[in-house]
Parts: sequence; C-alpha cells; structure tokens
Amino acid sequence: MLYSSDDPPSAPQQQELLKAIEANQNLYQLELGCLDVLFAFWEKLLTVIGSQSSLRTVIFRVHGQKVPSQSDLDHLATLASFMREHIHVDVVLKFVGGKKGLYRKAKAIVEPVRLQNRARALTHAPDHDRPAVLGTAFTKWANGSVTKTGILLKENVDVLCSLVDSPDFSF
Repeated sequence: MLYSSDDPPSAPQQQELLKAIEANQNLYQLELGCLDVLFAFWEKLLTVIGSQSSLRTVIFRVHGQKVPSQSDLDHLATLASFMREHIHVDVVLKFVGGKKGLYRKAKAIVEPVRLQNRARALTHAPDHDRPAVLGTAFTKWANGSVTKTGILLKENVDVLCSLVDSPDFSF
C-alpha cells in the first residue's frame, strides 16, 4: 500500500493497513508510502512489521522536507533500533522527488545498520557453511569496500580465527 503526503491514511485506513499486514503471514516484501506520513502510527506499524517472520524487505519512500524535524529524527532512531532487533528484515529507502534533506538523514541513519545486519546475518549460517558464505560475502557483497569489509570482519572474526587455527592453513 502506498500513501503519499498529499493523501495520508486516515485513522480507519491506518487500522486497516495494520490488520492487513498482521493477517498476511506470508509476506516476503512490503512497500509502503512516504515515510513521514507513516510516522502518525509508527510504533504500531513497526510492531506489526516485526511480528512477520517471513518478511525480508520493507521499502519506504522518502519524500521529505529540506530540513528534518526533531520528530522525524526521533522516528528514524526508532527505525534504527527496530532494524538492530529484527536483522532478518532489510529496510530499503527510495527517494521520491522534492527536497533530499530527510532522505539524506534517513539514509545516514539506516545504511550503517543495514550493513551491520548483513554481516550479523552470516553468524546465523550453519558453522560448516560460514567460511564459504563469508568468502562469498567478501567477494560479492563487500567487493573491495573498506567499510563493508571492516564490518564483515568485526561481526565474523570467530570464523577468521578458526580458519587461521585450522591445520589446513599454512604460511
């Protein structure tokens, strides 16, 4: 469901959206409207989204003002906290025309958490698969980025240490 800042959801529509998300237990991806419009029922929305075990991606459109308000920043902090708790949900931001102030701020808050969640997700792979998964992450995902490589190493240092301690490893 896409909502725009020109036509924000009414209270009954907010409840309808929450019930629809909650009722559909097979959601894989969810794209919602303008981020700032959803702030009206933000806490409830994040609670319902977090309850979806099959959900992997949530896309928010950002069409914001030039300078984000303190309320916007508080809601973005809540989103970052939500992302740290629900690492299985990838939060994607899409810019939709207008001023980029809110988008830039949102991206600055969300992107580091997205990167960390990707690296942390590798720790949930079976132990015997982790070296291969980590190697693939270095070559495909990090692809030479110092920031991404650093995050991968920080979250998966145990795999690297076990590989160095392995009898198959030689200098």
